[in-house]
Amino acid sequence: MKKEKIVTIIVLVILFAEMISIPSKFLYNKITRNDANTNNITIDWEEKYPFEQDIEIAENSNLIERYKEIIGMFIGKIDLVVNNNVLLHDELVYLYGNLNKNIGMKIVKDTEATNVLLEAGQFNYLYPPRENLTQTIQDVIDLKNYVKEKNMEFMYVQAPLKIFGQKDVIPGCVDNYTEKDKAKIYEVLEKNNIHVFNIEEQLSGEYEEYMNYFYDTDHHWKPETGLKVTILLANELNQKYNFEIDTDIYNIENYNIKTYENGFLGSIGKKVTLGYANAEDFNFITPKEIQDWYVDIPQRGIKESGDFELIIDKSALEKKDLYKANPYAAYTYGDQPYISIKNNKEGLKGKVLIIGDSFSEVVVPFLAMKCEQVDRIDLRYFNGSLRKFLDIKHYDVVILLQSRPGEDYDEELHNSGWDFR
Repeated sequence: MKKEKIVTIIVLVILFAEMISIPSKFLYNKITRNDANTNNITIDWEEKYPFEQDIEIAENSNLIERYKEIIGMFIGKIDLVVNNNVLLHDELVYLYGNLNKNIGMKIVKDTEATNVLLEAGQFNYLYPPRENLTQTIQDVIDLKNYVKEKNMEFMYVQAPLKIFGQKDVIPGCVDNYTEKDKAKIYEVLEKNNIHVFNIEEQLSGEYEEYMNYFYDTDHHWKPETGLKVTILLANELNQKYNFEIDTDIYNIENYNIKTYENGFLGSIGKKVTLGYANAEDFNFITPKEIQDWYVDIPQRGIKESGDFELIIDKSALEKKDLYKANPYAAYTYGDQPYISIKNNKEGLKGKVLIIGDSFSEVVVPFLAMKCEQVDRIDLRYFNGSLRKFLDIKHYDVVILLQSRPGEDYDEELHNSGWDFR
């Protein structure tokens, strides 16, 4: 009988902690996402680059926006009530994470994703298979054809996943759909004569070294990895499209490295809490060579010439609260809808547009050091028409650099990194 009571108490603690953890984890995500967008200027990209929409979608657009607004307000009020009124909230959240760690839980679900502890002791997201992968692939093919019609080159780059090839690093019997989806995309795109640049083939073949390209508590690669990937991209641009990028500049000795000891807790670490995960060091890398750039970040009101520091959000490096801080977002002010870096130095070639997510934030600044111009669009936040944008702007090469192999999204909402309309 005593054993049964103990088991009952443990189960109740787990259930209660689970109830508390769901809104808490959502709140931590919400704080982190919104923190990078503080002081943003609201820009209607759809007005600047309108879609060729049919009447039905156009008529419903106001209703959709109002629906999103109401839902957002509702969630915000729930978050506020939970965060401010639950007794010992932070302690319970920490306890929940610590409990998961002590009982050996390697798969921890929350409101947004499934988090897994990998064989290497790192955390990663686990995503379900894409339902509309065939359509996603066709969308990429259509984008490539549209880019070619505009006399621009196109390259598909899949950001290396935090999974080592076919090695079973996910615990238990959980299938690795992201790896299978990626392989399918590669296969079909190559059959359609699309330039697929496979970065993973050129990274280390050793498991431990490969996993060290990423943070333990986050799915992102490190700035050092972004610099390494920049070298690979630069070499590919030189070979395939006659760019003349001097890759010697990307040797690590040409950079200042400032280490923020135990200053980083990744997005997954925030979810599973410090009760399970440990804070990590964060190396902030900046070039020793002075840059002469004209930087345009409309949503931050930046339109000026200057050095590398123009694309640095110093506030992201100064926060001490691990749950609110995101030093990774210091580069290019985090997830910006659009950023443009024009190099004022003479003799440089190559205008590049990178259509990418947050992984590109530690690639764009380094690539811009030796190109005439590097722009980036993040379609998750750029709610205008990509095609209308490409009708107006011209680049030598358009690079699709994404971290996930495809995404299922709502056709009526323009908030997906895979919406190329």
